[in-house]
Amino acid sequence: MEKQYKLYNNILGLLSFIGASIVYLLTIEPTVSLWDCGEFIATAGKLEVGHPPGAPFFLILGRFFSLFASAPEQIAACVNTMSALASGATIMFLFWTITHLAKKFFEGKELNLTSIIVILSAGLIGAGAYTFTDTFWFSAVEGEVYGMSSLLTAVVFWAILKWEDHADEPGSDRWIIFIAYIMGLSIGVHLLNLLTITAIVFVYYFKKFKPTAKGIIFTCLLSFLFIAFMMWGIIAGSVDVASKFELFCVNVLGMPFQSGLIAWLIVLTLAFVAGICVTKCDKVNKWAKVGVVTFITVLLGIPTLTDSILVWIIILTGIIWGLNYINGKNKYVLNTIVNVLLVIMIGYSSYAMIILRSNANTPMNENAPKDAFSLLSYLNREQYGSTPILYGPYYNAAPQWKADGNAEFKEKFTYTPRDGKYVKVSNGIEYVWNPDMCTLFPRMYSRESHHIRGYKEWAGIKDGRNTRKVHYDREGKDYDVPTFGQNLRYFFSYQVGHMYMRYFMWNFCGRQNDVQGHGGIDNGNWITGINGIDKHLVGDQSQISEKAKNTPSRNVYYMLPFILGLIGFIYHLSRKRNDSFVVILLFLMTGLAIIVYLNQKPFEPRERDYAYAGSFYAYCVWIGLSVLALFELIKNSIKNPKIGTIAGIAAALLITVPAPVLLATENWDDHDRSNRYTAHDFAYNYLQSCEPNSMIVTAGDNDTFPLWYIQEVEGVRTDVRVLCTPLLATDWYAQQMKHRAYESAPLPMKLTEAQVGKGIRDMVPVREFGQTKDKVISLNEAMNVVRNDKMLIDYYGDKYNFFPARNLKFRVDKDVALKNKAVSLKDSALVVPEIQFTLKDNNVYKNKLVIYDCLDGYTWDRPLYFTSQSSADDLGLENYLRYDGFAFKFVPVKNKDTRVPYIDTDVMYDKLMNVYKWGGMGEKDVYIDHFHERTMRVIGIRQMFNSLAFELIAEQKVDSAKQVLDKLTSIMPDWQVPYFDESIVSTAYAYYFIDEDSSANALLHTYAFNLMDEIEWYNSLQKQPTFYKQIESDKMDYMSRVVQVYQVALQHGQKEFCDELEVRWSDVSAYSLLDYMKAASSKESAGIDEAASFME
Repeated sequence: MEKQYKLYNNILGLLSFIGASIVYLLTIEPTVSLWDCGEFIATAGKLEVGHPPGAPFFLILGRFFSLFASAPEQIAACVNTMSALASGATIMFLFWTITHLAKKFFEGKELNLTSIIVILSAGLIGAGAYTFTDTFWFSAVEGEVYGMSSLLTAVVFWAILKWEDHADEPGSDRWIIFIAYIMGLSIGVHLLNLLTITAIVFVYYFKKFKPTAKGIIFTCLLSFLFIAFMMWGIIAGSVDVASKFELFCVNVLGMPFQSGLIAWLIVLTLAFVAGICVTKCDKVNKWAKVGVVTFITVLLGIPTLTDSILVWIIILTGIIWGLNYINGKNKYVLNTIVNVLLVIMIGYSSYAMIILRSNANTPMNENAPKDAFSLLSYLNREQYGSTPILYGPYYNAAPQWKADGNAEFKEKFTYTPRDGKYVKVSNGIEYVWNPDMCTLFPRMYSRESHHIRGYKEWAGIKDGRNTRKVHYDREGKDYDVPTFGQNLRYFFSYQVGHMYMRYFMWNFCGRQNDVQGHGGIDNGNWITGINGIDKHLVGDQSQISEKAKNTPSRNVYYMLPFILGLIGFIYHLSRKRNDSFVVILLFLMTGLAIIVYLNQKPFEPRERDYAYAGSFYAYCVWIGLSVLALFELIKNSIKNPKIGTIAGIAAALLITVPAPVLLATENWDDHDRSNRYTAHDFAYNYLQSCEPNSMIVTAGDNDTFPLWYIQEVEGVRTDVRVLCTPLLATDWYAQQMKHRAYESAPLPMKLTEAQVGKGIRDMVPVREFGQTKDKVISLNEAMNVVRNDKMLIDYYGDKYNFFPARNLKFRVDKDVALKNKAVSLKDSALVVPEIQFTLKDNNVYKNKLVIYDCLDGYTWDRPLYFTSQSSADDLGLENYLRYDGFAFKFVPVKNKDTRVPYIDTDVMYDKLMNVYKWGGMGEKDVYIDHFHERTMRVIGIRQMFNSLAFELIAEQKVDSAKQVLDKLTSIMPDWQVPYFDESIVSTAYAYYFIDEDSSANALLHTYAFNLMDEIEWYNSLQKQPTFYKQIESDKMDYMSRVVQVYQVALQHGQKEFCDELEVRWSDVSAYSLLDYMKAASSKESAGIDEAASFME
């Protein structure tokens, strides 16, 4: 039966791949998605350079898949298809992993039909469950790295189990070498794969050695050393060694750039050749073998593991001793080690694409990693700053001070190419913090005010009441420093509980909705579908609104997958301890270890469950093994072996099959993206808002990456230059803006590339003097000072360029502005003679400096747009905006009210009604998830329609106003984008103004009844004071909004509608809406108190 088993196993594994792939292909997004997908697809389509630390192997494969596109518009679908197929293959390897582990339960027994059915069923149930889990399915249908990363993780874990099968056979080391190669490749996708090293090392240990307590501890430490060597040795360390070669060859020997990198590659290649030859030859002295292998490890980055020469010598001595010890035990193992290191480097060599394409100056060239130094910075993700893990400061730590009165810090340096040499430049500083305000295992370290607020909430910190007092002599005051207990409380409550266990339970118990939660009871929590349990988690779910019950993102599994996994885990642990320990390590290293490493801050911009997909993968192994546990339990409970076998199989399948079925049926509707083009069309709308040869300033991921995609891949409006504000603060991005990109001319900057180079004008202080203080000077005068390298000020011990004034202006040539169509001729009377603005910060960073430089001498021939008002507000330009729809145009017209930018109705009407696309909004078969809905709010889609409608009404264009309002209602229906947005009242107002009372009433009816449905649920929570306290402010807000609806309707004579509201209101409040409205509007304190009592 062994042959038959292998055949069935292979066939069902392939069928698992086909089935999962079909599911993912049916539900993939046909184009670009939000977040990083746009960037990944754009860089894959043309092999460009994306954000650090890069994913070159993913991009190379994405480029290959993009070749199958018959048109540029299909490239995104091709890259998404790659993710879908990689995810399908992950399911296949999971199936084979589960069957391998399940088969071990029948070791020493001859396989029969029963055992084959049970083993294969285990594989199908576990793999099927993972196929439809919330987190994995989400990543499988978009052009992101996580599907491919999961595949490589699945392959290496499956491969070590294959090695285990053949470990005692000649040539079994080929599996170890194969694993090493896959790990090398995985570096070019995502580093999560490296966390499987611990599990792999233990498989090797359990196979080759008899387990002991000391052996397990030693093996665990050894696995951590391997991970450290990979992350800080090979990945970063090899490039660091190459950079030292580069510095020596260029600066000392006078050779051209890249010569040192080439020299390092040659030396490394020769060392590998020598290593392979020497370690295979029996006649070579053992110390020669050890020496060659040691030299290879040095070339691969051992020196970079520590800054201490003494520690480095100790490490090197340890390596030499270890290699000599290994050689004494088995002289051929050194050859395997050399081959392992070689194939890792071959896999890692995908990063050659990054440096080659960067030197080709591709339009997308993030961080411009053109040489070994910039590549090292790229790999170390220096753009994002550092995160303390083992030791570091609390959020309010104060620095140590030196005797000279300055704060103590360590300045970091790097090298940048200038005039044929590498020049040492500053690469940032790290403060040395007061040790009394630091801690081991720091979890609360961010100094951002909203993060500090979150730390205090999650850790229960009350300054002055339950904190440590640390006296700070420098300032002569006490600091309220968190205790280590509070540090751990934050770790367990937020990082483990909220940012991992919540995700884990989402996937195996159920999910409340897809609205991002921050600890409240009404959004983003895990539930079970069993009200007896859920009411203790998030309140009585039998009382929630129909809208909350029926949202597609509410998925309940009744804890079945979770319970099955628990059964499989207990069974595995009790019957196969070593194997279970390996799976436990995989589970913990791709779960808990990631929690520790990421050290996440409160209020993350998005849910981070994708980071833990490997942990959920491991849990699905136990879901599969639950089939064996249930089969054995039921079989052994029946005396008749034949009946017991049949009953065991039937019962096990009857209990376990519903798990993947339930996951599939519950998750399909909110994971099906097959007709959603929203992110694509929003990007299209941003660009179509711009006039030819424009510049558009973006603020973050979701208004930048889709724009990059649609320009780079589909070639839409390549004349528009996208300026990503956060990236504009970097030297490489500012320098790239001075070069043409496709049809987009360089930015009109007067600053040279050298003047915005690394470490130059990163920050420009504002320093007013007597003759400039409180005065308005010309922008040109100010920028001349900023650009003058001889006019510097002392600032914290360094020399800086500076702004000599805070209040600036530049002249507007009205004729030139009108000639360049800055505004329409009909609005020519509104043009102001000069633009005045104020620098709002004490220090101007490079991203703002570049834009100010472009405005110096601005002639309105390069229209300037902003995707958000806040971006213009940061620059002080909020008074000079025209609302054009998806973008705000910088114009020489001063707004009377900065909250209401002026509108050219002809321009905005044409865009909203004729030009813009809406990507599935208003279409029945399209699900708009929380992040797309949130993006709509950020863009202000309802606001832009309302604003246009009111302006048209003011211009007495009633028919046009009605068309605009009807269009808004059609693309944003309540069933797709639930009506909880206060701006719906403005839409209703506009309808009332044009005598469309029925339309206004319909909107307000839906809106108010949605609110009252939620209030009714909030009222039910009064029996649970802990929960009620969390939503009390929301309830009061909703009640006041209903009163507002009532007041608006009453003002417009809609008594019948008001009566309808009163009837529904009587279900949620003991007081009438009319009484409450009177009390709320009263100016007397008694009236206000009465209003508050009504709300209660």
